[in-house]
Amino acid sequence: MTRPWPGNADEVLVYDGLIGSGGIESVQRTVELPSAVTGRCPLTCGDGRRVLRKARKSDSPAASHGGTRRHGGRTRSASRTMTRRTARGRNVVSHTAAVTWQLSRSNATRPLYLALWVPNGLIVGCESLFVPYGHPGSASHGAVAGWLFAATAAGMLAGDLLVGRFVPPGWRDLFIGPLRLLLAVPYLFFFLDPPVIAVPLGFLAAVGYAASLPLQDRLIRSTDDAIQGQVLGLHMNGVMAWQAIGALIAGAVASWMPPAAAMGTMAAASTAVTLLLVPGLCRSAPDAQTAPVPAPAQDAP
Repeated sequence: MTRPWPGNADEVLVYDGLIGSGGIESVQRTVELPSAVTGRCPLTCGDGRRVLRKARKSDSPAASHGGTRRHGGRTRSASRTMTRRTARGRNVVSHTAAVTWQLSRSNATRPLYLALWVPNGLIVGCESLFVPYGHPGSASHGAVAGWLFAATAAGMLAGDLLVGRFVPPGWRDLFIGPLRLLLAVPYLFFFLDPPVIAVPLGFLAAVGYAASLPLQDRLIRSTDDAIQGQVLGLHMNGVMAWQAIGALIAGAVASWMPPAAAMGTMAAASTAVTLLLVPGLCRSAPDAQTAPVPAPAQDAP
């Protein structure tokens, strides 16, 4: 599931920006929970293609307002404006590339990005197999796909509330390792094909998504203030990319084995990546005293 843009919450909430990020994510989970419970009804009661066609038509009015208009007297002014915007765009692209290169070659931020992207993306691949695993026609599983989606939304809400609101700041880094393992280990039980406890396992695993909150906080602490907006932008782009990659990998694995076994395989891969990244995450630990990644030379004050 997509995690929301945290923004520079630490600039707004001087006391503890992570509480603000956790609050934003908790609101999203609160909206996702009833949507996950009720959203399965159209697909259960109707044809999937018909539902998608109706969803596409619902977006058409918004698209119809995006047409272009011509104003003869403003052609030259618009041309000059586009030229200036093109120049600014080139500067933005070069600046973004420089910051991305700076972050990717840092021994502190590179493991943080990988820990935020790869294990979560592989577990999103597990979640993408909920429908083939738990649709009404699946063998011995019954119609649990909708309940699995609802359980994961509830688990993410519970994890974000606990970590973002109730765990003291000094303890949050201690929960990163256990929560990252909690995200993947419950899905290993799907190798046993457990139809009875599948929903509780989904809830328990989704609590592990809360590890992203202290990891984001550590990412902010490991970078210069001048580039933190792009730091978070790169984080979100990687999250969305790896969600797509995880779903693609899960679909490929599920074409060779049953959905339950494919989910267990994706969980095993996520667990392996989590364990491999443990030494790299030690470089950004609070007691490591690593200098923050600076802004590129042309942007430094």
